[in-house]
Amino acid sequence: MALQTKEGPLFKYRNRLKGWEYRYFKLTKSYLHYYEAQHAPSPKQSLVRSEIASVSRCTSFPDKNHCFQLVSKSHDKWYMVANSESEMEHWIKALTAHIPDLPSFERSEPEKERLEEEETESASPTVPVPPLPQYMARLMNEMPPSYDDCVSKDS
Repeated sequence: MALQTKEGPLFKYRNRLKGWEYRYFKLTKSYLHYYEAQHAPSPKQSLVRSEIASVSRCTSFPDKNHCFQLVSKSHDKWYMVANSESEMEHWIKALTAHIPDLPSFERSEPEKERLEEEETESASPTVPVPPLPQYMARLMNEMPPSYDDCVSKDS
């Protein structure tokens, strides 16, 4: 599956005081970057593409049309607004293309079946984890020494 790249302007929600700010976004095969302006020399922030957990329409800002949100695996949320409905859908599709278990706007039936087969084939039987050796279990329950215990009192 070829990952889509995309770039263009979006409004990004910063916080309650700053509100919405224009940013230029670039989605590469490995990263999502955003810049203060299109020709800015370096990104303000970047996110590794594989760290994107979900992308969906946003209902947190009912007064904003074409709003969508990105949630990272570390639970950071980015709220963005596109210029049109189709532009928003293009961004969502591009941002979710690498996430096999998220529904995509245009996934064909054969592709859905292939993904289900891959998931079934890759499911490995669960292997029981052996218990920790007794000395390790004791170490896990002990408190580490304090700073005072480590510093000699004669120095």
